[in-house]
Amino acid sequence: ASAENNVSKISVEATLKEDGSMLVEQVWTGSFDDGTECYYPFNTLDRLEITDFTVKDKNGKYETLDTWDIDADFDEKSGKCGLNITDEGYEVCWGISNYGKNTYEISYVVENVVGAYEESDGFNFRFVNARMNTTPTSASVVIKTEDGTELNDKNCNIWAFGYDGDIQFEGGKVVAKTISDLEYENHMTLMLEFDKGIFAPAYMSSDSFETVKERAFDGSDYESDDDFLEFLVIVAVFIVLFLVFLIAAAVYSAVKKIRFKKFKANCDYVRDI
Repeated sequence: ASAENNVSKISVEATLKEDGSMLVEQVWTGSFDDGTECYYPFNTLDRLEITDFTVKDKNGKYETLDTWDIDADFDEKSGKCGLNITDEGYEVCWGISNYGKNTYEISYVVENVVGAYEESDGFNFRFVNARMNTTPTSASVVIKTEDGTELNDKNCNIWAFGYDGDIQFEGGKVVAKTISDLEYENHMTLMLEFDKGIFAPAYMSSDSFETVKERAFDGSDYESDDDFLEFLVIVAVFIVLFLVFLIAAAVYSAVKKIRFKKFKANCDYVRDI
């Protein structure tokens, strides 16, 4: 299916609600000429839950099934969507429905995304998964608040993982984009930390958000950057200490020479036995 189907772009718009839930709206654009369905894995992390799942294409809204049969044929899946339950959560599925160029609009609500932690609120969430049956060439994610509260560098910290691209604040929103083609193992995982008071999350954690960051940074470029920064700091400290030692040694030597000259100038010779 990966060889026959191509998703040129996935655009994601995520709207954060006051209770910490998130409305996710995706637009998939591509060419589909093989197989019966599109799907991608969704890890529930023991607290996340998908509700209000819908799919639309140019012909209208799909029927959302209570259970999804991955072995159903093309016609049985056509115009339908559903969630396939897995050991790790869900597979979000819908029928290809029509071969050729298609645009799918996927929408669902994820409960308990933003968590309340000791010092701040936040989440670490994968918006575009790795190992999908059809990997997108490029992707973008826009995150905003439902009530219009602006997200900026004064009330929010942002990080991104799993792809070659950037993440930044634009017009009160968080915008992440790829700058090179995604590969099978690539993903778009974004971590946001908010000041207290922006949300009133339903999910309460007794942990610090620092523990979330530590887990996210483990093995990432952020950890590498931190290690390199620590190395530079240590080198800088040694250089400063070495320069201080050289300056102190030079001052001591100069003072000693001056004192010795003064001693010689005031010294009388004694020739008596």
